Amino acid sequence: MKRIKAAGNELNAQTEEERERMYYLTFNSTVLIFRVCSTLRQAGYPKEATHFLAFNVLCLDNNLILTTVKYLDWRVLNYVELARAYADLTAYKAANKVIEYGLTKVLYTKKIEEQDPPVPDGAKETMVEGLRVLRTQEIKYQLQQGILTAETWKKKVEETFTVNKYHRSLAIVECLSLNDVSNCHLVQRNAKHIKIKTACLKLAVEMIKADVLLVREALLQVHSNKKRDREKKDKFANRGEEDDLDELLDKYKQAEMEMIKEKDWKFASYNCPIEVHIELLKLCYECEMWTEFDVLLDPACVRLKFRRYEIPYLATVDIQMSATKVSNIPNGFEKLPKDLNAANLRIELKKLRASNQKSSGGDEEKAAPKKEEAKKAAPPKVDPKAKVDPKAKPGAPVAATEAIIEEVDENEVIASQKELELIQHIYVYILLQRTKNS
Repeated sequence: MKRIKAAGNELNAQTEEERERMYYLTFNSTVLIFRVCSTLRQAGYPKEATHFLAFNVLCLDNNLILTTVKYLDWRVLNYVELARAYADLTAYKAANKVIEYGLTKVLYTKKIEEQDPPVPDGAKETMVEGLRVLRTQEIKYQLQQGILTAETWKKKVEETFTVNKYHRSLAIVECLSLNDVSNCHLVQRNAKHIKIKTACLKLAVEMIKADVLLVREALLQVHSNKKRDREKKDKFANRGEEDDLDELLDKYKQAEMEMIKEKDWKFASYNCPIEVHIELLKLCYECEMWTEFDVLLDPACVRLKFRRYEIPYLATVDIQMSATKVSNIPNGFEKLPKDLNAANLRIELKKLRASNQKSSGGDEEKAAPKKEEAKKAAPPKVDPKAKVDPKAKPGAPVAATEAIIEEVDENEVIASQKELELIQHIYVYILLQRTKNS
């Protein structure tokens, strides 16, 4: 370890140009140090690991190439590992400082990337994930320091992860992993944080309870509907002359209308996946919170029993190639919305517009649609049945809950029909077919 660190120091002492040329050596040295230090920390020797992990962070932030989005995941992993090493030493203030430092670096990278729009989807996802991980760790160490109470913790989690409730569920589980140091896997009754953990866990169960119960009820309804379908086939096959067909159809139609919409319960399932559900169940058991344990147990059993209703198996993966963006999809398949060939379209558009600009002497504005005009949101399509507020001013839009607004994808490649014809772009999409549960 000391020899690797000495080699790293020699690299850091070089000029910026030399450091960038040999960036891969710096990266490889940080990988070796991280592996050893992670093993040391897990074995109960976090004090020996902190010095070398801090050196890792210094090396990564001292090389321009390693500060790009491509290596952001690796940098975040090093920030988190160093913070965990400090946390194992009960130095929560130091752990929080490391996470705050990491957040400033990720936000700076985000700011640099946004100066050259449009930001690629992959870069956006990487930055969002990095911020999610670090903000979760920040809340966790503030809770362990005693800066946050149970109520303020709940408020901060909800404010930080307002947009994505799935990220909120992950944050809840991570924040409540307050096990004692020295790799203690079960929370002891005399644990330092057991009181605050119990209080937070009660609030966490309240936060996810609605989604969990909704999914449970929906899965039971789906199972009952499968039984009804078989019953309906048998009845229609063996229907007597006295049976009223219209009455039977109305009966089954009414039962289907009373079911929870698939869109609603799938969204609730995404907000609180079964993995998070089981983790919270385990935490309730560890803290001996039997009331909350019973609330979560029955829905967990239902979700495990009907797992394939919630997440069906993938039966077939196929590729669709089409000259038009909107094309027919085979029955039983669903299309992933991202065009796999979008990068090629951007490159070809750039070449075409550059050649047009040279040939026409700066008439690029006429050939290519203006970005500003394309980014303007489409006017909202208002449902004619929507109620209009009589007190509203003339020309005021209908409330958001009663109007259907078309979303505009900011990452969509904007090109005119003429340009597409010249380029002859081929759209490439992935098609998925899932199993049908009977």
